Amino acid sequence: MDYPYLLHSSWQLILSAVFSSLVGFEREMHGHQAGLRTHILVGVGSTLFTLASIGIAEGHAVEQRSRIAAQIVSGIGFLGAGTIMRQGSAVRGLTTAASLWAVAGVGLAIGVGGRLLLAATAATVVIVATLTLVRELEGWLEGRRIERELRVTVSNPRGMMQSIAGVLESRGLVILRVNLTSDAGGTASAFVLKVHGTLGVDLSGLTDDLVEMPEVLTAEWD
Repeated sequence: MDYPYLLHSSWQLILSAVFSSLVGFEREMHGHQAGLRTHILVGVGSTLFTLASIGIAEGHAVEQRSRIAAQIVSGIGFLGAGTIMRQGSAVRGLTTAASLWAVAGVGLAIGVGGRLLLAATAATVVIVATLTLVRELEGWLEGRRIERELRVTVSNPRGMMQSIAGVLESRGLVILRVNLTSDAGGTASAFVLKVHGTLGVDLSGLTDDLVEMPEVLTAEWD
């Protein structure tokens, strides 16, 4: 029995389990379906397949050795797809699917060994930092976002939408949805716009700019 090889490969598999568990732990803490166990199994499995590909293709061309590794990269996509769910208009599980794919890459790098062990270590740090620190940054950015409805009444809607959009964009607001309504008498029309922006936008100043435009009768936030 080749004890040195057994010891070395066992160390690689254990290292893969440790690195994968760091990512899986974060997913587990936030209640995702693919948590600690799934990430460990993906990482260890990727390492094992890589070791097997190196052993099977020993003495063969580099192209032969890379076949199993290439299948890991594409095959993990099917597992990741199982974590993606659609709930109404929202899609959940994309980040977990991406973390599984990234963990497979870490496991593959550990299986190859050598200098790629440093790459696997750095990648694990980056993945965990992305899932934790960037989450905090996203929360801060989300707290600075606003979504409001703006109602702009005009005497003639023809060509007005482009002018209104120009004023909103100059203030850093993005139009998400537009509805056009008319009053019963047909003497005026109203654009109802759902807009998206960040805190700090001068909303009252924006409506003042709009009512100064010809054809605009009123502008108010709902």
